Amino acid sequence: MADELNYVRNYLDIYKRRYIGKFEYQIDVAEVMLPCRMQKMVLQPLVENCLKHGFENMKTGGCIQITGRRDGDDCLFEVQDNGKGIAAAKLLQLREELDTADQTEVEGIGLFNVHQRIVMEYGLGYGIRAIESQEGAYTVMILKT
Repeated sequence: MADELNYVRNYLDIYKRRYIGKFEYQIDVAEVMLPCRMQKMVLQPLVENCLKHGFENMKTGGCIQITGRRDGDDCLFEVQDNGKGIAAAKLLQLREELDTADQTEVEGIGLFNVHQRIVMEYGLGYGIRAIESQEGAYTVMILKT
């Protein structure tokens, strides 16, 4: 887990240097989670969606918050941004795509890939458990491993 968090932190630092003043980020993951086992490249696609889609037309003021906590034996992560949000129809489509096993029906591969890799390792109750969004305000993705 520590490696994944360092990778995401480095990824965000590179983007901060490239887009000076566009966004800030916070990572708040409980220390008790650091020994948890986590697949590689699970958080990065979620963060990338914040940067590419959430902050698409923003020049400044973006914020990404990554939080992590234990829930019994499970690890829960939230990746939240204050970007443009997701239109209701698109949000419904994303949720439906996460429930499909057919990759040919999926528009965006990043979220689906992360979700499917986690489900294959941990089972159906895991992966991207929720996507919440309000257009013009925020998007939150909750990941369970």
